[in-house]
Amino acid sequence: MLKITVIIATSNGRTDLLFNRALRSVYNQTYSKNVNVIIVDDNKDEVQYNIINDKLKMIKQTMKCKNKFPTKIIKNNRTKFHSGTGAWNSAALSCIDLKNLDSVYRHYLAFLDDDDEWENSYLEKCINSINNNKYLVGLIACGINFINDNNIKKLYPNEKTLTKENIFIKNPHIQGSNLFINLWVFFSIGCFDESIKSTTDRDLIMRYVEFVECKHNIKTLFINDTLVNYFYDNQINRVTTNKESKIQGLNLFYRKYSSLFNKKIKLESLKRAKKLFNYKPYENKENKILFITNDNFGGTRQFEENFVKEHEHIIVLRRHSYGERPDLIYEIK
Repeated sequence: MLKITVIIATSNGRTDLLFNRALRSVYNQTYSKNVNVIIVDDNKDEVQYNIINDKLKMIKQTMKCKNKFPTKIIKNNRTKFHSGTGAWNSAALSCIDLKNLDSVYRHYLAFLDDDDEWENSYLEKCINSINNNKYLVGLIACGINFINDNNIKKLYPNEKTLTKENIFIKNPHIQGSNLFINLWVFFSIGCFDESIKSTTDRDLIMRYVEFVECKHNIKTLFINDTLVNYFYDNQINRVTTNKESKIQGLNLFYRKYSSLFNKKIKLESLKRAKKLFNYKPYENKENKILFITNDNFGGTRQFEENFVKEHEHIIVLRRHSYGERPDLIYEIK
C-alpha cells in the first residue's frame, strides 16, 4: 500500500500562514488514505512550538478531520535556520521504519512550504499517476501558479526543463511545494544538502537527474496541471529575498557543478544569476572568474593545466583546508 508523508517546515514566525494557507490546503485534499503530516518547527522563538500545537488542535476540530491526516509536530534536530534543509531532512529521517525497510519503495514525500498551498486534487492526481505506472516512480512534478502581487504566471516542469544543462542555468520549475519524491530515491541521492542556504531545490534535482540516468527502471512523471500556488512576497522573510543567502547558495552550487558544463552553459547561467540576483562570481580586478578548490582538484597537474587552457578568463585557486587563504595555481592572462 502506498504511503504519503506531507512535510511542512515552518520558520520565521510564519505560523499564521502555516495554518491559514499551507495546512488548510492539505486538510482539504480529496485524497486522504494513508496520508500523514509532519510539521517541522524551525523557529528561533521557542514559544512558536506551543502556539503551533494549540492551533493544530483547533484546526483539526474546525475542519472536522480528526480521523484523517494524522499530524505530528517535531523540532528540527539537524541544521537549524538554514533554508529548511535540516528541517526537511529531520522529517524524512523520522519516516524510516527500521522493522520494515522495504517500505521505503512504496513511501512518498510531499513537500510543502508553509506559505504556499495545494489545489484540492493535488495528492489524488499524484497517486493516480503512480497507480497507472508499472515502473518505480521516482518523482512527480506538477505545474505551478507563480503568484506575484496580482500577477499569475503558470510554470510547467517537463522533460525539457529537467535536463542537467537547464538545471544548471535556471530552476526547472520544481521547487519545494511541487516536489513529490519517493523516499528510497530521496535517500539514495543524499537528501537535501544542509550546507547550502539557497538553490537547494536545484541542487537536489541535479543529483536526482544524475541518479536516474543510471537507474533506467525509475520513471519521472509530469502532471500538466497547475496544482500548486507558489506565493512570491518580498515582505516575507524567505531565502529568495535574502541576498546574502542567495549568493552563498549560488557560490556552493557553482562550486559543485561547474566542472560538468562547457563555457557557453556556464556563462548563460551566470548571466541569468546576475540579472535576477545581481550575482557576481569570485572576481579579481580584471573580472576573471575564480574557482576555489581543495587539494584534489582534478587529481593531476595535467588536468589542471588543460582545464585552464579550455576556459578563458579563469583563475584557479587551491585552498589546502577551509579557513586558509587559497594559493594561486594558474592564471589566464
